[in-house]
Amino acid sequence: MKTRKNSIIALNIILILVCGFICKDASYASKNEELILSCFELSKADIEEGSLSGWTVMDETFMDEQGLNSKLDALIPGLGFGESDIKKEIQTAADMSKAVLYAKKGSGTYHIVVESMRNDDGEEKSYCSFRAIYNGTYADIIQDKYFVEKVFLEAGMPIKLDMLITGSYEEKIAKEQVEVLVKKLLNHIKAYEVESMKDEETISVAAYSSQVGGYIYSRGRKVNVQVAMRYSEYRDKTYLLIGSPVIPFEY
Repeated sequence: MKTRKNSIIALNIILILVCGFICKDASYASKNEELILSCFELSKADIEEGSLSGWTVMDETFMDEQGLNSKLDALIPGLGFGESDIKKEIQTAADMSKAVLYAKKGSGTYHIVVESMRNDDGEEKSYCSFRAIYNGTYADIIQDKYFVEKVFLEAGMPIKLDMLITGSYEEKIAKEQVEVLVKKLLNHIKAYEVESMKDEETISVAAYSSQVGGYIYSRGRKVNVQVAMRYSEYRDKTYLLIGSPVIPFEY
């Protein structure tokens, strides 16, 4: 099927970006990640949420329902999810199978996806993605990051998680003040701008700091922190997002 083959090709391109063109240092040091937290504290923004996200490539074998279940079941005990805290959804077809696990624990909501795809040429690809959102807090985000990575490693699915903290200010902040604040936050962690995007409602700066562990490459230059601010007219709030190494999704 042409559509499925295109999906495989698209996934392969993403994998090349993640595993080849974009490469990380071997590890993050928690003291460096604490710099990101101190950066948010300096902002004086109200906390909205903290989040962790990442994904990992698994073996090349196409998985049926039993295989999908086995992958999720290998994670559930280690992550400390009770049976009453989880919900599974599984879809299977000849060329695509997908299992989704929704879970709650403490302040966190968790979303884990295991997916396999196969095209008409017999090419197969499987991967697992993880996202956790901690509503109204980021207190344990570093501890949970290493905990989740350890559980995935022990389950044979090594993963590196990106960290994001989202805060907000009441009402709209003037563009000049936004630019001053972003510069102040980057100076706090001794980061220099690598690339940026600015308009009347949004500012986003990707930067690199030797004080912060890990990095990716963007257009041949190192990046390990991204700071963005945008105004929401609907909520009448100005949002602040601080991600490391980058903000992993649209905002």
